[in-house]
Amino acid sequence: MEILISFGGFYDSIHSDNIEENFSMELDCRGLSTVDEDYEINYKSTHSNYSKAWLDRFNKECGTDLKFVGIDSPRFYNYTTDKIIAEINENDYQIFNEMTENESFIKWADPQLQSRDGFSSFYNGILDLISKAKDDECVEALLIGMIVDWQIEEGNINDDIYELEYELDYNESVL
Repeated sequence: MEILISFGGFYDSIHSDNIEENFSMELDCRGLSTVDEDYEINYKSTHSNYSKAWLDRFNKECGTDLKFVGIDSPRFYNYTTDKIIAEINENDYQIFNEMTENESFIKWADPQLQSRDGFSSFYNGILDLISKAKDDECVEALLIGMIVDWQIEEGNINDDIYELEYELDYNESVL
């Protein structure tokens, strides 16, 4: 099963800031400036490298073994941002399945699935989502994605993100 992970994306985020900061530091080390046209980041490749490193960090923090599949990037960033596409194995499936009984998760997730002014939910709370996930793999992937979102927040996965190690890739004119 594949799931989408809302890690924060690359549009005007701490992750894009991290990449830009590392790029500037690397240019400084080479005695160059950010306006040097010969040095351009290959963002597609760098985002992939970054996402793999981020997912490795998540796996280490949460004791999982999610596999990187790709990045789901929106055509326009006005409604959503990039998400990591990850494959979940049977062991991780069991870990996430057990999380559906975690009181802290239920307390965190339930308000997000309740209709309110300006938001009409497809589900009547987290217990409804859990119930529907038993019969629908798409709903199940949504539930697991929500558990991952909770783990990101609870585990402070994006704290100290500037310490994340990944490769900056450049367009061919740099090489």
